[in-house]
Amino acid sequence: MSGHWQFLRTTTLRSMGRLTLREDVWRLPTGRERAYPVLHVGLTVGVVPLVDREHVLLIRQFRHLARAESWELPGGGGGAGESPEAAAQRELREEGGYRAGRLTYLTRVLPSSAYLDEEAHCFIGEDLIPDPLPGDDDEFFERRVMPLREWPCSPPPSGSASASRAIPAPAVERVYDFRTRFPASRLNERRDAGPPSGIHLAYS
Repeated sequence: MSGHWQFLRTTTLRSMGRLTLREDVWRLPTGRERAYPVLHVGLTVGVVPLVDREHVLLIRQFRHLARAESWELPGGGGGAGESPEAAAQRELREEGGYRAGRLTYLTRVLPSSAYLDEEAHCFIGEDLIPDPLPGDDDEFFERRVMPLREWPCSPPPSGSASASRAIPAPAVERVYDFRTRFPASRLNERRDAGPPSGIHLAYS
């Protein structure tokens, strides 16, 4: 069925720093033309920073869209020409205050392939070393080490009901089980193969 779709043209509507709003026009299998708004985000990364076998580092910041504070995994957008690994280390240093001595590739996610042109790469960060970088001028963080089994199984701390860049409880609780089943060398070979069976990530 996808072979019957025909791309016709694209128009940039607005450039906003790293983000670009565009309109893509396609000819549908019925012969009709349809315009789709697309927000180009590009490369993004998220890191699961494991302090030890039982604890993960989380950050809290205010999210204007949700109009609430949000407990999150460190992550963000990649810079021009920046590799996913370099972006992950930079974001971990900016938001979490640490550099990962060992960074293991976990999976690649397309968060919303209908309207977002975004490719999110997710990593496990271990052997954390204090190595902070200054964050953006509109980022204000609270950092907290949380037991793996309390996040996101139970409500976020301090009454916040919002969580983004979140990993569902079964995946969080079994990170080390998957590391045993899929050692780093095998995980790092899976970039185009999708996540190992049983791992599903939600990223926002």
